[in-house]
Amino acid sequence: METVDGHDSLTIYLADSTDLRQPGCSRPPLLPAHHDEIQALVQPEIIYQNVQCPSDGGSVYCGYGDYRIIAPDGQTQALLTYVTEPPFGDSYCRLTVAGKPFPGFAWGSHFAWTKDGRFLVFAWMEKLYDRKTAVVDVDASAFCTLPGYVHTMRVSLGPLTISDVKTGEQQQISDSAEWISYDAVRHPNIWSERAKYG
Repeated sequence: METVDGHDSLTIYLADSTDLRQPGCSRPPLLPAHHDEIQALVQPEIIYQNVQCPSDGGSVYCGYGDYRIIAPDGQTQALLTYVTEPPFGDSYCRLTVAGKPFPGFAWGSHFAWTKDGRFLVFAWMEKLYDRKTAVVDVDASAFCTLPGYVHTMRVSLGPLTISDVKTGEQQQISDSAEWISYDAVRHPNIWSERAKYG
C-alpha cells in the first residue's frame, strides 16, 4: 500500500483527550492536549436539544442526553451535559448556568425556572450518589439547597416558593437562607468524565 506521501508504510497514531502519540512510544506526545486540532479530533461537538421552560414556573424533564434549558424569558440558559447513569436511576450531568460551570452534578430530571429567568430549580448531587434540590440565583451566581427533595416542581416568586406538584407541599426560601457562591467552579473535561464514569 502506498501512502499519500509516497512511502509504502503507514504510521498509526493514538489520540485521546490528553495527547496524540504512536502506540508503544515512550517519547513525549506529538501535540499537547490544548492543541485545537487534536481537541477537535478527539472531542466531537456536543449537540444540545433545546427545551424551554414554561412561564408558569412548571418544570420540564431533561435526562439521558445533552440539553440547552432555556428560561421563560428566552434569554437565560443552562447547558446540561450528559456524563453517565448509575444502574439504579436517572442520568447525571454537568451543568453550566448562564455560562458559568455549576459544582457537582445535576440529575437528569425536572428543571424549573422562574418567569424572569433569575432562579433555576433542579435535582442536584454534590457527591455520588446523594440527591438534593438546588435553587440557583443566576444574578448572584449562588445557590442554596432545600431541606427536602422535590421531584416534580413548580417555582414562583414573591416570596420565592418551590412547590411539589405531586404532593402540593411548598417550601419557601427565607431571607436567612444560606447562599453559596459558585463563581470559581471549574469542570474537568467532559469526555474524560464520560470515559471515567461511563
